[in-house]
Amino acid sequence: MDKRRTLDRPLTVPADNPPTVRKAKVVLQLGVACVTFSFTTFSATIVMRAWAAEDPTEIPFIYPYEGDTEAVIKSSVEVRPTEGGGDPKPGEETQPFLRVRVKKGNEAAYRKRAGQRKLLDVFNGKAGLQLNKDLDSGQFAVRWTKEDGQVAGAPFSNAVDPRIPKRTLAARWDQEPDKPNEIYKDCPIPLEATRVEVVLIYTDFFDGHASQAEDDADGHGNNRGDMPGIIGSWTGTRNEGRWVLTPHPGEILASGQEFFPTVGQKEAMATSVGNLLRNRTGYYLRKRTDADSAYNSGYDICVEQE
Repeated sequence: MDKRRTLDRPLTVPADNPPTVRKAKVVLQLGVACVTFSFTTFSATIVMRAWAAEDPTEIPFIYPYEGDTEAVIKSSVEVRPTEGGGDPKPGEETQPFLRVRVKKGNEAAYRKRAGQRKLLDVFNGKAGLQLNKDLDSGQFAVRWTKEDGQVAGAPFSNAVDPRIPKRTLAARWDQEPDKPNEIYKDCPIPLEATRVEVVLIYTDFFDGHASQAEDDADGHGNNRGDMPGIIGSWTGTRNEGRWVLTPHPGEILASGQEFFPTVGQKEAMATSVGNLLRNRTGYYLRKRTDADSAYNSGYDICVEQE
């Protein structure tokens, strides 16, 4: 019997592929696959500020089962004047940075769902790697464009290139020593950029290897196999030197679902996530399968499709 800590998982499927599956409780292994949570739906255009107690850019994710009401994870973005957040010296031109952030929500809610595992380890893939050689992680991609619509600067993602053999991490996140409950990653803003697209995903929301996904005789799916999900999404525009960002909670993996997806629905979700990622950022969602591990399968963000 597998005694590793597990989590219940919500599920959403594309509207054109409605579920025809049995009602069930979906199990998720934290570190092998991240927690999925719900969010309070909102749509607002906001000017970026520092991360404060009432940050309007923040997207809270609330665990959708067992009556949970407190946020477990929160994500946010902000524009900073310099990498790491330092203030520029008077008269000195510095390159601004976009910071993508994830932090714990309510501590009790986090421990209830994630146990003692560190937020940083869960999102960079270290927790799963140590547990069973699985490299599922939180990854994001960014695309900057100029006023004429042309790409500005180089593409950026915090994903460790999945074409590298024997990776020890799947995503790069930073953490300040005195803030163990927060992680972040900065990316430079090209000076000529006037628009930015940011898509944050978790690379696999199911336990087990891809080969373990199957449907029963009634055409119902199981809680195994691979399915990525979007957990954060923003668009930003610069007007007169000031960046304004709009979150897209409608693109986030929906909460409150009570069904296991079929094999076909899992594949359809991966296609949907890959298409949005490609259209918004130019990056591909690349399939990952490791024959040497019973668990290391899923998806990764990559600059190339194959």
